[in-house]
Amino acid sequence: MRFISLTEFSGALSNRLHISGRTGCSPDGSPFLNPLTLFWTASGIECAVTEAELYADIECDYKYYRPWISVWINGKRTARFAPEKGRSRICLVRSPAPLTRIQILKESQAMAGDSAHRFCIHGFCTNSEKSIPDIFMPLEPKKYLFECIGDSLTCGEGLEDPVPGKEWNPAWQGTRNHFAMILSQRFNADISIIAQSGWGLLCGWNNDPHCTIPPLYRFVCSLAKGAANRKAGASQAWDFSRRKTDAVIINLGSNDEYAFRAAPWEDPASGKTYKLHGDADYARLKAAAKNFIGEIRRHNPQALIIWCYGMFLTGCMDLFRSAVEEFRAENADDKVRFIELSPMDDTTAGAQKHPGPLCHKEAADLLTAVLLKKGFKQTPKIGAPLF
Repeated sequence: MRFISLTEFSGALSNRLHISGRTGCSPDGSPFLNPLTLFWTASGIECAVTEAELYADIECDYKYYRPWISVWINGKRTARFAPEKGRSRICLVRSPAPLTRIQILKESQAMAGDSAHRFCIHGFCTNSEKSIPDIFMPLEPKKYLFECIGDSLTCGEGLEDPVPGKEWNPAWQGTRNHFAMILSQRFNADISIIAQSGWGLLCGWNNDPHCTIPPLYRFVCSLAKGAANRKAGASQAWDFSRRKTDAVIINLGSNDEYAFRAAPWEDPASGKTYKLHGDADYARLKAAAKNFIGEIRRHNPQALIIWCYGMFLTGCMDLFRSAVEEFRAENADDKVRFIELSPMDDTTAGAQKHPGPLCHKEAADLLTAVLLKKGFKQTPKIGAPLF
């Protein structure tokens, strides 16, 4: 069987392969393709092929948390699984259709707690002797780029059925019916997710001050540790000039809100304890939100910035609304918006007490209304709708 390396998709053939999500890159700005390492939730590749049979050459590693991936054919998910360690081949399609659109997506988040966690794509395998341009068709560029920043809600936690066991499991995370993927379908938008379950603005859900999203924003995926991830570019500074971001959607703050009611966290190295409580920390949280909006604006001067809140907890709703309104007024920035999301209830809850598909659709509907009002046009991508 013939192997086609992803390195073949460069130069004149770069329009035959679409890459979603932040990746490491060479000094000339081209992505690392030997192999392509997918770090974040919903990062992946897309292609359109004429061949009836095609396989992907993939590689997986982990110590604690297995990566989960999915395969999508013409907009519908056909497979979701956790690959075995090492390098392997997976069948993507055996279809006589004249043209098939294929996506491979990483379902699970980047893993701060597992430096060995890694999922890579080396290339494709086929029996065809045709040239690459005759197998892989050109792809139309995505109309928009939406960047989505958040916590477990943006990692899609709760969208997949629960698995047995008391320990946290990445199998709970998924992309099907995810609010960001619904927006991708509706607007033919590329999606780039930066999210980590349990993390926040000032601290994580357990008051750990090291578990914060804003310090990650300037890098490819700096929470991914280990030599292999560093080699793949995880610690590189992200080049915001690679492509203009049209909208940045922030769904963050639930873990900070939870930390006010959680037990103190003790640093095992220093013995120092940390705990959010009282008006002073609420003021710090508000300031952190405004500072993060400011950093996002510096890197994305033309983007629409939307802070949305309320899918999970609602106690800090007014705090984040006020932070956004103050930033708008102080900076005369009319392209910053706050959206109150519909809270999860018994009818919209998913697995592990997290929002389910219906709650994500409600969030996508509210975000869609704002995007349309701000001039974004719906041009659904090819494939079956998620709903």
